[in-house]
Amino acid sequence: GSDNKEKEMESLLKEKERLEGSIARREKLLSNENYVAKAPANIVEQERNNLSLEKEIQETQKIIDQLPEGKFICCQGKNCYKWYRSDGHTKTYIKKENRDLAEDLLYKKYLQAHIEDLSHEKESIELYLHHHI
Repeated sequence: GSDNKEKEMESLLKEKERLEGSIARREKLLSNENYVAKAPANIVEQERNNLSLEKEIQETQKIIDQLPEGKFICCQGKNCYKWYRSDGHTKTYIKKENRDLAEDLLYKKYLQAHIEDLSHEKESIELYLHHHI
């Protein structure tokens, strides 16, 4: 229960700190005129792309942090669909009048998938940079 939540929060905090450090390093690197002038143009471009992705991940995570906790679950009943909010252990029915909550949880799910896509793209760039530097 709370141990898993604490571990997840700790993991998110470490990832946030790692991302902030990476952004700072890339900004410093790209602000170095000697580096930009001497490095191959394709490498500088990929570093800029990576920085842009990292900033987008960071901004998207800030939005997620403002959204309600929990995950959206949709189950099909006999003649209808029912919406639930899950904390990982229990699911709570979301009444139709709480549609805003359901929409927020769905938006959060979309943003989390978007971060995953951005992270994969960032990993690809990092592999490229690793093999071309």
